[in-house]
Amino acid sequence: MIQQTSDDNKKLLPSEELLWHRILTKGVFRKKIVEGFVVTDHRVIKELPQSGHLFTLLLSQIDSIQVLNQRRSSEGSMTMTGVRTQNLRTGQYTGRSRSNVIGDVLFISKDYQDFAFNNVQDPNGLASLVKEVKKLFT
Repeated sequence: MIQQTSDDNKKLLPSEELLWHRILTKGVFRKKIVEGFVVTDHRVIKELPQSGHLFTLLLSQIDSIQVLNQRRSSEGSMTMTGVRTQNLRTGQYTGRSRSNVIGDVLFISKDYQDFAFNNVQDPNGLASLVKEVKKLFT
């Protein structure tokens, strides 16, 4: 995603390592990239290809990280079969459930415009990752 254009801001530096990324697309047959989020060991990047905007913030410039708008997204299914007569009942039940925490991660900097990674699965995990990387590399 980052190296598709010739713009130097979108390329990873030789010493930069990709730690986390997410690409949000829309469409079924002709998929288009709506948003791209990248976390490296030097910076966080948010790209909006349709509007041509790119937001980059160095880890050393991040003053605070907050997790906002957390909610649970869950899906479940249940299959049921059974036989019922006047006095005899038998049945078999199988079920499956899966849930995710989805939220926004807000990066706050006093020198630059704040920006957020929206609708991220496990936003607390991502915030912890960025905080730990910031401690190690800054």
